Amino acid sequence: MLDISPTPWSYYGPTFTINSLAPTNQTFRLHHLELLYNFKTGVLGDSVYNAEAAEGYMGMTVREAVQAPYLMDQVLALSAANMSVKRPHQRLFYQEEATHLQTRALVLFNAAQTSEVTDNNALAGFVYSTLLSQQVLFDALLVRTDFPAHLDKLAAAFRICGGVRIMCGKSWPFIMTQYREQVGINLPDEFISGSGPETVFSMELTRLETLLANANLDPSILNPCNTALTYLRDLSHAPERHRFSAFRSTRLVQWAVLVPSDFIKLLDERRPEALVIIAYYALLIHDTKDYYWLSGDAGAFIIRSITKFLGNYWAEWLAWPNEVLDSADNSDGAQPLSPIDISTRCRVDELS
Repeated sequence: MLDISPTPWSYYGPTFTINSLAPTNQTFRLHHLELLYNFKTGVLGDSVYNAEAAEGYMGMTVREAVQAPYLMDQVLALSAANMSVKRPHQRLFYQEEATHLQTRALVLFNAAQTSEVTDNNALAGFVYSTLLSQQVLFDALLVRTDFPAHLDKLAAAFRICGGVRIMCGKSWPFIMTQYREQVGINLPDEFISGSGPETVFSMELTRLETLLANANLDPSILNPCNTALTYLRDLSHAPERHRFSAFRSTRLVQWAVLVPSDFIKLLDERRPEALVIIAYYALLIHDTKDYYWLSGDAGAFIIRSITKFLGNYWAEWLAWPNEVLDSADNSDGAQPLSPIDISTRCRVDELS
């Protein structure tokens, strides 16, 4: 068994002497250096929209991890999760490695916390929480045992993702400045425009909003659902330069971070209205199935499962998500994305 107890920072760096290490430790260190390399070349390719930004993000992350080793453990954990997809013949090994590193990172993170989040620790905590959010969302989307278990896992993932908002706190201006200076990304305007030309997706969200308004729901149900829909609409307005880029993958985590706790409670209660909104969120997952390692076939699984779970009474509410899936099923597979592209802009006559 490998010795993976917490180690000094020199463990992660390039200055160790391989010949001086015991065989077991040598294998362990080289393996984790491979994970670090994969994080830069593989994982960041899906979440940062150009090579210069990826380089800046990597440099920022390593500099922060020097003072916060829990961040490096989480980097390695997310990379191991990615490797479990890239190397299916070693999937179990990398899944176990990802879980172990994630757990160790959490222990170190909790031990490092003080009573107050300041600029000195906010950036490391923010980066850590965003990477953790990706991993827990990936773990949730993997569940296929039964649909209730999948929903429970998804709700738990959303709660963990909400921790990103806590890590921002009063240090959000500082975090935005660091991203702009070190990575070259303006947060959050670069990825959440909140406005733009109407798309097929945003038009269907408006129709769903009308169905909710006409359902005479209690405010305790309607308000969280409308908030969740608003965030989906904001994320649907992709800037033209990001239309086929990392924007389409990062918004999966962004919505999970933004969705309110009251909505997650509705998901726990299996409220049909909340499940319908999850089906529309699943379209964002389905939209990235061919190029984002986190997604897989989870989007289609969620939509089909919710449709079956809710039954015919909710068929009208779920008609369009199923139409998107059916259009893909009936295609010849030559197109990398669904024949119904949810990011397509609407014609003027469609908006009436």
